[in-house]
Amino acid sequence: MAFLVGGANSASGAYEISNSGVFNDGQTQALTRTHGASGSTRTFTFSCWVKFSDTKTGSSAADCCHGLFASEEETNHQFFISTDEGDLRIADYQDSAYTLHLITDRKFRDYSAWYHFCIIFDTTDGTQGDRCKVYINGVRETSFSTETYPSQNTDLYGNGNQAHFIGRRGGSNTMHFDGYMADVNFIDGTAVAATEFGETNDNGVWVPKKYGGSYGNNGFFLEFGNTGTGQGANKFASDTSGEGNHYDTNNFSGQYQMTDTPTNNFCTLNPLNPTESNASFSKGNLAFTNTLNSSPHHALAVGTFAVANGKWYWEAKCEAVGGTAMSIGAIEVTEFAKNDFTGDNGVGYFNNGNFHYRGTEDSNPNTYTTGDIIGIALDMDNKAIYFHKNGTYEISGDPTSGASRTGSAGGTLHASNVTVTPAVSNYNSGNNELNFGNNIHSISSGNADANGYGNFEYAVPSNYYALCTKNLAEYG
Repeated sequence: MAFLVGGANSASGAYEISNSGVFNDGQTQALTRTHGASGSTRTFTFSCWVKFSDTKTGSSAADCCHGLFASEEETNHQFFISTDEGDLRIADYQDSAYTLHLITDRKFRDYSAWYHFCIIFDTTDGTQGDRCKVYINGVRETSFSTETYPSQNTDLYGNGNQAHFIGRRGGSNTMHFDGYMADVNFIDGTAVAATEFGETNDNGVWVPKKYGGSYGNNGFFLEFGNTGTGQGANKFASDTSGEGNHYDTNNFSGQYQMTDTPTNNFCTLNPLNPTESNASFSKGNLAFTNTLNSSPHHALAVGTFAVANGKWYWEAKCEAVGGTAMSIGAIEVTEFAKNDFTGDNGVGYFNNGNFHYRGTEDSNPNTYTTGDIIGIALDMDNKAIYFHKNGTYEISGDPTSGASRTGSAGGTLHASNVTVTPAVSNYNSGNNELNFGNNIHSISSGNADANGYGNFEYAVPSNYYALCTKNLAEYG
């Protein structure tokens, strides 16, 4: 299903996170660093915000694990924070035995949401159950399927002088994270409360808070904003804590610095709703591919946001056509089980030069192919949708025409009370990359909406906005 997600932190003057980093496990991406000396191996804190693109399933650890933070000296000496088929796991493994091993009962499979994980390690604590404390969105986690705590004063491998990894679980170049990370803090030598990194706003929502304390010798703060001082400054994984503990990038290429953050959450595609098992998602759930070779050949993917009013704009880049029935558009929320836009409550622009809507076919628009960018202007106030190909609106469409709906595809949408979500249907081997303002492919020009949100190839029509929580809070 799709989700209507409210703004996480829209108040003026609140702490704003500008950037996140997107990790694509298919490209085996990770950040790495080896500290020159060990920090405190008994007391340290890890805090980060995470938006998952996938919580794998599979028969092997390489298939189903996502590493968030890890350290490894050798196979028998490992430390990791990861997810495994959706749960959260924290472990310290020494000499073929776990000194620390926690596995949460609950799963984290909301792909529209940002989660805050704060994990506090202090093996000097006299209470065994307080030697590792896990906070998720400000609430302490107390339900674990596996619950092993270290003995008092155990030295853990999470802050030694061995190799450290962000986005990978250990040094074997497997078990990579798939999703977005933001505001990554590591505090060396201090057990820092979760309330130093987040707070509950007036709406009862846990939102980010700027950490203002010291970091310690091996501490770091990653903002993914190409800033920082000293060696490694102005890089994607620069440490802006002032400690100079910059991380190196491995296998990052293309666009991986994003503006989808806990304080302005952008729409993506929803991996919980592919209509065929051969469909796959990548690049932060902004790329959708269908490799189905048998009937019906189509697979439909929908967005994580659904809207009933307002005016919204997004783009789709055709990376590979794969046949004559690729379609891009919007679909009513009751139609998620469809393979394409030929049902009652969707409007799609097919690459063979047709609009499909309410079981009707209109052959007026142009065809499109690999490399073309299709723009979608959705006017929910007047129940109309417009498409452009590489900046020129089809059938002389005018998104600013209001109630006259000049050149809208299919006239009016199906009903006055319809709620719709972005959607794309790919034919055999078809591949599209969606840009809801948080672009995964390179942009040659760069256009934001009137509020300054989004980065699009073509101009956003007047009074239309990117699908992000800041705009939804104002216009949705």
